[in-house]
Amino acid sequence: SSEPITGAVSTGTLTGSQSYTVTCNGAGGSASASATANVVAPVVTQYTVSTSAATAGGDTNGGSIYTSGSYTTATAYPSAGYHFVKWTDASGNTVSTANPYGITVTGNLSLMAYFASGDPLTLSLTANNIANSIIIAKATGVTLRWTVTGSPTSCTGSGSWTGAKAKAGGAQIMGQISANKTYILTCVNASGESVSSAVAVVISSTAFLDSSLSSTASVWNSVRTLLGF
Repeated sequence: SSEPITGAVSTGTLTGSQSYTVTCNGAGGSASASATANVVAPVVTQYTVSTSAATAGGDTNGGSIYTSGSYTTATAYPSAGYHFVKWTDASGNTVSTANPYGITVTGNLSLMAYFASGDPLTLSLTANNIANSIIIAKATGVTLRWTVTGSPTSCTGSGSWTGAKAKAGGAQIMGQISANKTYILTCVNASGESVSSAVAVVISSTAFLDSSLSSTASVWNSVRTLLGF
């Protein structure tokens, strides 16, 4: 009996389908075998992203055809005297208020940019002139102050206070606070823009030195008495 003969040959890089035949000759005759290498182009899924202005007051870019999974940005450019408000999809659902707006493309997407005239709506709310949160001693007085730009049509309190608040900004004395509070203010303008700001008032678990003590001597006497000297 004869030993089998084996071998291998590289085809190199193929750009199309190729067929190969190997023929072996021997004392008993010849034999052939064939094989075909089929080259199949990879499937690339692409989607269309389009951007446009839904209202007067600006323009957009970022629309194109993208491979699935690509990252791109849609950018809105307000005209003079206008500001960007939001992006919506083709159904009118708000997608984002960010500008530029970053997108990972996973399907066809139509983005509509909304613009409004005048200054953008902004809001700042503080407690005792401190934003975000403040730590106070129990029964300390608190005054809330807020500033607004962008001509709101209404401002409303929620959380630990309620009711309509001054649209042009203002102040409200809340009196002495003895429990943790969170004050929220929301303002809306004629274009439907909405902005909120909140400040938390936290009662400290540590006793504060009484600020009503009127002299260094009285402070020292209080400390001396407290320590038992």
